[in-house]
Amino acid sequence: MSGPTTTKVDVYRTADGRIFEVADPYYLASCDACGWVGSTELCGGGYWADDEDVYCPDCHRVGADIGKVAEAAKVVEVLQPDHATLTASQAAALKWLREHNGDGVFDRNGVLLAAGEMAPVMRSTWNALRDLGHVEFYLNNRRVRIVEQVAG
Repeated sequence: MSGPTTTKVDVYRTADGRIFEVADPYYLASCDACGWVGSTELCGGGYWADDEDVYCPDCHRVGADIGKVAEAAKVVEVLQPDHATLTASQAAALKWLREHNGDGVFDRNGVLLAAGEMAPVMRSTWNALRDLGHVEFYLNNRRVRIVEQVAG
């Protein structure tokens, strides 16, 4: 997502591993005819703008709301408005760290290790999450843990 938002964002992961961020009230759509995948915000609609007439923005065929790629995609994270400025990779990194005990240690190459596994993201992602206040570094910046954010 570009810039701050005041709405929740669903982060979808497709079966082939692609990540899509879709702001509420929209949802993930895909076109079986041309392969387009994205938010229904970009799709055209019928005269009454109901879900029956969702058109693909690329090939203009009806049925983008029921495409196979979107139907198989899973919501992997729901970002509330205060978290909505995260990129897809930052959101995925936070999710990974939560699933690996919420705490890890950097090796001498800057790779994060948590629960016996290496994180699939680079140190720069953790630095950005630190700057946004989602994680904190401690013990001479060798360890990282998730910061619980309290709604204000």
